[in-house]
Amino acid sequence: MTRHRYTARTVDPHDLYERSVQDPVADIHQLVRWFTKVRGRDPLTLREDFAGTSFMCAEWIKSDPRRTAIGVDLDRATMEWGRKRHFQPANPEGADPRRMRFLRGNVLSARTAPADLCCGFNFSWCVFLERATLVDYFRAAHRALVRDGLFALDIHGGLEAFSVCKDERRMGGFTYIWDQGAVDPITHRTIRRIHFEFPDGSIRRNVYRYDWRVWTLPETREALLEAGFRKVDVLWELYDKNGDGSGIFRRVEHATNEDSWVAYLLAWK
Repeated sequence: MTRHRYTARTVDPHDLYERSVQDPVADIHQLVRWFTKVRGRDPLTLREDFAGTSFMCAEWIKSDPRRTAIGVDLDRATMEWGRKRHFQPANPEGADPRRMRFLRGNVLSARTAPADLCCGFNFSWCVFLERATLVDYFRAAHRALVRDGLFALDIHGGLEAFSVCKDERRMGGFTYIWDQGAVDPITHRTIRRIHFEFPDGSIRRNVYRYDWRVWTLPETREALLEAGFRKVDVLWELYDKNGDGSGIFRRVEHATNEDSWVAYLLAWK
């Protein structure tokens, strides 16, 4: 990874978020692998909900000259940042802007052409605090798909998901800090924050702040089925004896709980 001389004064939060949080190439690999395996054809159209800078849309388009994408998000400024970063016609490393559509809208009501794949990654869907609203969103995702489409989520769990804690990771030129607040045991509502610290000792606090509900895997799976999906598969990461993730995911029906885990949910229409 290229090293940058970041400071709190010069930092670009969107750039740091993409570098520290997102891994769209790995996500795309998982989605294409399972879609092709189950459906027997290549997926060509993607709708990315809570798209932000549409980083995943860009990597999707770059992965195959036939692929197109739609990014749905409420924040116009963030979307414009992503347009300039990833879809400049003059950028030889960028994605083809002709195969990309930006849609500023609410994922609960946004109407788009049916896609092979729809995804809601980075736990953004946890913004829905009530079960009825979550099911409404899953129904909207169901409508956004073609007849044999796939809706994918990532989900975080384990004992640490309900704990007050901080997780620090040193990146290329900065430190990413994930800051978890207390979880209300009655509502499962929690505040989570992202801070960034830099080699000169400066720090940017609360760069991102999330008011989320911690949804468990069983209740999320049940909500997806209620929304109309025929089947929901769990892709579980393989862990070593020290509890470290391998980056290899397997479809499972049962798993051993870890202190902290991230899984994919694949909801088949």
